[in-house]
Amino acid sequence: MAEDFQKIVQSENWQEFDKFIQESDKKMEEDLEKSLKKREEYRKYLIEEKHFRKHVATVSVKKLEKAGDVLYSGKVSATDGTMCAFPLLTGVRCRIGVVSTSYKNDTIERVLYISEREFAEKLASNPKEYFELLSRGSGVSNLFLQGIMSYKEREIALNRQEEWKFIHGHIVPMEIRVPRIGHGAFEVCLQLAKELIKKKKFIGVISGSTKYSYLNAGIVLEPGEYLFANYVSDDVEEEIKEAVGNAEERKTLKNLKEEYLSKIKIGVFRVGPKPYIFEAHEDYFDEAAALVMRDSLNQSLRGFPLLIDYADSICKHVLAADDFNQLIEHKLALKGGYFGYGFDMPERMLRRR
Repeated sequence: MAEDFQKIVQSENWQEFDKFIQESDKKMEEDLEKSLKKREEYRKYLIEEKHFRKHVATVSVKKLEKAGDVLYSGKVSATDGTMCAFPLLTGVRCRIGVVSTSYKNDTIERVLYISEREFAEKLASNPKEYFELLSRGSGVSNLFLQGIMSYKEREIALNRQEEWKFIHGHIVPMEIRVPRIGHGAFEVCLQLAKELIKKKKFIGVISGSTKYSYLNAGIVLEPGEYLFANYVSDDVEEEIKEAVGNAEERKTLKNLKEEYLSKIKIGVFRVGPKPYIFEAHEDYFDEAAALVMRDSLNQSLRGFPLLIDYADSICKHVLAADDFNQLIEHKLALKGGYFGYGFDMPERMLRRR
């Protein structure tokens, strides 16, 4: 049963800091102990549930060896991206980087693609137009920029020569399915989504997910096991019903769901202490699980594919958001002086610490 909002905000559920700090450690330990006990009970229930256990499989040593041969012969690439955005009066200065990695010649090969530009806002030519734009809330949305990055990640992966492709995230993420993230986006994004699924050998690996029901089901897994949880088409059913858009757009999304997303399985795998979610075409679901788990053995404590983590690491270090922001701030101060820099300076930077 969900927590009741009205009860949570009642005064008796809130304490002054001095009283809270005296009891917080003991209360936290008690709550965590209850949580661990419930988790063990839940695990026992799932293990004994025959209907659930039939969806659980083990990757054999032979399959892992075969997956290793595919990995280290350079037949698998991993792609990840990063985005930095700096808001300005005239628009948003944005830098998007995409990294692809693969194993070749006993080393990890990397290729970095980058694009930087300013996405201009429409500026009013007179007071009337200014207030019209203000009332409409015109501007470049973060979802639009996220959609560009997700599109390029998948397009670059699609055009690479490797047989198998790891993607950090969902194969067809929400920002690619949204009908109106930006002019001209819907049609090309859906076409790309269809091409990804037709290729069949794309694997999405999700490092952080709000699908707690799937992750919680992963508690039943022993290291080296994986399970089939659901189809992506079932996951997006509610999303399509509530989609903002006209009847034609809903029809298009329904077609995507029934013809394409219905072929993508959602799985949970475990190599180390923590389970993770992955997506793969139903025709190659078991092979995909073996590849993901074999690469995860390269860092068994984390239990996540090394190729993806390496691409993510390059994104964070070579294209660090702080470096991008500081460079823009320096240029603004250099070109615009105190007032020019101050206007576009992020509010958080002006706070007294």
